[in-house]
Amino acid sequence: MNCRNFLKTTNVLLIGALLLYCTGCGGYGGGGTGGGGAAPSAPTGLVATPGNATVSLTWTASTGATGYYIKRSTTSGAETQIAAQAGTSYNDTTVTNGTKYFYVVAAYNSYGTSADSAEVSATPTAPAAVNVTITVDPTKTRAISPYIYGTNFYEGNTNAPALLTLDRAGWKSLDGVQLDQQWLERG
Repeated sequence: MNCRNFLKTTNVLLIGALLLYCTGCGGYGGGGTGGGGAAPSAPTGLVATPGNATVSLTWTASTGATGYYIKRSTTSGAETQIAAQAGTSYNDTTVTNGTKYFYVVAAYNSYGTSADSAEVSATPTAPAAVNVTITVDPTKTRAISPYIYGTNFYEGNTNAPALLTLDRAGWKSLDGVQLDQQWLERG
């Protein structure tokens, strides 16, 4: 055997041995039986809870999982990955109020990735505005500052109207007349 044939034969044997080793351990081609493992099962119990510009996700851990891929879309069935993490909860703060979002989660480990969980959806919303009306009856109060009842006593305004009301529209007197800031400052 000459040197040229020896190198070809040696290379073929080395490649064949490497393929045989990798196939036998399950790490190449998936056909081996020794030392192999399995990808985790799909996560279950996925729940999406909407909030103000946020959606909180929680799910049940998958046996054998080392992490989870969180996927989202605004179209059902078209989710793409937005995060990867080890825990079983995620707070999505990159959402817009009033938009419906769809979510799935997949588990992974060194052997592969599970199927996606069942799909859930949530629509984040801003909290409802709270209506508050404050009515001040000067006959039942005591002065606590120079700006009592919205009037400026430092500038000599001592004639605050009875039952002055403050609501979203601003200040009003008992008869419902809208009062402007200049009246409140000068009386």
